[in-house]
Amino acid sequence: MTRVEIGSIVKTVKKWNPCKDAPNDYFLYVDISSVDKSMKEIVEATQIRGLNAPGRAQQLLNSGDILVSTVRPNLNGVAFVHASHHNATASTGYCVLRPDLTKINARYLFQWVRTPQFIDEMILNSSGANYPAVTDKIVKVSKIPLPPLEHQKLIADVLDKADELRRKRQAALAKLDELLKSVFLDMFGDPVTNPKGWTIKSIEDVSIKVTDGEHTTPRRVKNGIKLFVLVKTSSDTSSLNCL
Repeated sequence: MTRVEIGSIVKTVKKWNPCKDAPNDYFLYVDISSVDKSMKEIVEATQIRGLNAPGRAQQLLNSGDILVSTVRPNLNGVAFVHASHHNATASTGYCVLRPDLTKINARYLFQWVRTPQFIDEMILNSSGANYPAVTDKIVKVSKIPLPPLEHQKLIADVLDKADELRRKRQAALAKLDELLKSVFLDMFGDPVTNPKGWTIKSIEDVSIKVTDGEHTTPRRVKNGIKLFVLVKTSSDTSSLNCL
């Protein structure tokens, strides 16, 4: 299957300077924390005044754009821009992909930037030990399989349906969890306030043995990633030691 660079199937995104262009106007700002990394959605965009806009607030969004966070690529902070965030402004911490719909299906591109292949490539090409990041260029030179448009739509439809089923399953599990908590409280009451007056025992009173398990010293090697441990000192402060 033909693979092409992402940059060849997306359009240029317009930028602006809210502080200079509209200092007294309010606009919707999508920063790095606005995207839920598990849901892959914009969930916490904020209204901000142009005069107070951070320097990273530059990219004007259209519905149908795809956001790809360029910081901590292992977390895969991506989102599809819906109509509710049309004309919002995104941080330059995102690579904004605006699909050329004559070449690629928007949902297909969105599904691709969520794949393990794309994530692994971004991780491999990231730089910075404490705050790994990639550039827009790295995102755009990465390649995507490009079947015909009708096939792209079929693939995206199947994956979108799978996403919807996954969301429903997660919602059902959350409701079951709440039901379990409700039943527990009904039967036993709040463990903290103990309104039913249950006898309280320590773990030691009802256990034969209490242990955190067996420990073995790892084999020491000269190469690899150093192991750090957090050590609690007698002065109630913590220090980071390297083994």
